[in-house]
Amino acid sequence: GATDRALTSLGKSLAPRVPKGFRERNEKRIVMAGGLDNFTIDRLAAWCVIGGFAGAIFGFALFGRANAFLLGFALVGFWLPVIWLEDQVKRRHNTMLRQMSFHLDLLTLGVDAGLDFTAALAKMVEKGKPGPLREEFNLMLSSIRVGVSRSQAMKDMMTRVDLPQLTTFLSALVQADKFGMSIGKVLRVQSESVRV
Repeated sequence: GATDRALTSLGKSLAPRVPKGFRERNEKRIVMAGGLDNFTIDRLAAWCVIGGFAGAIFGFALFGRANAFLLGFALVGFWLPVIWLEDQVKRRHNTMLRQMSFHLDLLTLGVDAGLDFTAALAKMVEKGKPGPLREEFNLMLSSIRVGVSRSQAMKDMMTRVDLPQLTTFLSALVQADKFGMSIGKVLRVQSESVRV
């Protein structure tokens, strides 16, 4: 609608002025939050500017003329969209943590039943609980199917999600892959560790 077009237009006009550090840090957060329906860094910058103005107007309505309170409200308004984005990342990470044990058990069962890792991963994606963790494993599976090495697909997932517990699990699998260790054994150890 009109609001959407106005946000896009404001975002584009702000794009050259967005500091590199702010852009890089929050682009990563958007990816960690799962993309948020194509939410972009330019759109975040637009919301920050709108939030800053709204905060300043609110401060002026409460306290009148320009003063420290007005600046404080403007700063709070500016940072609210960034705080919201952080919250989206935390919610997604918490959901993933709750789902990890179940999905790793499925993966371990598949490997123990004699499936190779990719087939076990496909079975886990098929039978897993809907949610962000299954979506991320599905992305990893898609990468492997188009020819990306298993280790690289896992490293890409670590970077994308940036959840310490998942990174520990995937790092163990990457090491097992590298040194030719038994994936099944590593999966059992890691599944137990995640459950604890």
